[in-house]
Amino acid sequence: MSDPAARLCVRMPGPERLTQQEHVWRVLAGHLGVTLELVRPAEATGVYEAVVLPGGSCRLRIRHQPERFSVHRLKAHAVRHAGREFLLPAGEFELEMRQLDDAAEVNADVILGLLSLLQLWEEHEIPYRDRFGLVEGGRSPRHAAGLLSEPLMEHVAAWLAAVLDLPRPDPPPWGLAISCDVDVLEDDHMPAVLDFLGRYGVERPTFMICTVSGQERTVRDPQYDFSSPEIRRRLKPLLDADVEIGLHGSYLAHDRPEMLSAQRRRLEDWCDRAVVGHRSHFLRFAYPRSWAWQRRVGLAYDASLGYPDVPGLRCGAASPIPFLDPEDPATAFTIVPTAALDQHFFWPEVWETPVFEAYVAALLGRMRELGGILTLDWHTYTLGGGYTGWWDRLGYILEAAREQGARLAGIAAMVAWWQGDRGGSPSGERRRAIDV
Repeated sequence: MSDPAARLCVRMPGPERLTQQEHVWRVLAGHLGVTLELVRPAEATGVYEAVVLPGGSCRLRIRHQPERFSVHRLKAHAVRHAGREFLLPAGEFELEMRQLDDAAEVNADVILGLLSLLQLWEEHEIPYRDRFGLVEGGRSPRHAAGLLSEPLMEHVAAWLAAVLDLPRPDPPPWGLAISCDVDVLEDDHMPAVLDFLGRYGVERPTFMICTVSGQERTVRDPQYDFSSPEIRRRLKPLLDADVEIGLHGSYLAHDRPEMLSAQRRRLEDWCDRAVVGHRSHFLRFAYPRSWAWQRRVGLAYDASLGYPDVPGLRCGAASPIPFLDPEDPATAFTIVPTAALDQHFFWPEVWETPVFEAYVAALLGRMRELGGILTLDWHTYTLGGGYTGWWDRLGYILEAAREQGARLAGIAAMVAWWQGDRGGSPSGERRRAIDV
């Protein structure tokens, strides 16, 4: 647990307001569980200067480069500190870190590099979309560089903590958020899934249910009729279990707030509990307005940020991060990246067992070392016939994570822990502008 009295004080590069860069610092402070204090100097300095207060003896200076670079040239630079290696996102030129008395200096704008990932700049430079309008992870330059599943935000946060001597447990808190999309519904699906997750001790797992109706429906939506008594009977085991029920927004609802609102209302009327979580069917969303729509209809988090074709971290982060609403920067809404789906390991080709196990070992190792939350999404119908091995692989991941001390829970339970009980809050920030 981080020191609850500690605060990360960051002097910005100049007197002007840098809203997006301030948001990156908010993300990092929230991940570390400390309060953020931002200072804007009277004159430009050209560097971010960070220190942990009270009593911080080490300072970190990061060069500020306002020029936006091509994220196709983004590189993860390996740096070592106190015997550990971290990967820092920056431009393709060589990154250097120097130690000068009580301060460390970095010659690259790591904050801009992280901003480019969190704001999905990469996707503006990828013209190709699949037939559902989705960006494929296989098209990402990070995929070609072997970095698609590398949690670069967590790397930067852990590096900050190490350089600034911020106390952190070893290993830091980490866990897996387990969610299930309900796309096809047969009679025995829910009891079988509940039994499976119960065997691994998953706390309050998340089930995303689609309530599409009438003219909202397209040929690409789940075809079960949520209003049908038979369908509701098949879903009833969820009402009798300790689970989170979330909304699986329909194919069109990602950009139609009135449709999204109606679907959430139907779900809440049925389950008689608050529905705060969401994942779009086919992972569809329009950046950034879909998140703004979701917040405005009363949702608290979205887990649509994933790839359809390969596992990976679409924004370079695995853990929950706050959303920067351009119309309401003080908003409280959480983005939960979805790192892996069941289909990733079986379609279009089956991953060989040694490849799969090596991938899982590396991914869980990073989460355990850096601290973070990894979100998984398995479809309930794939526990049935025709999908041999799909849930065996989820079981392998859960067992491996549990043996390494991970917490296993549904998304809402995990986000609440991450933002509260773990210590600190992503929104725990104090801003001030003073002359220094």
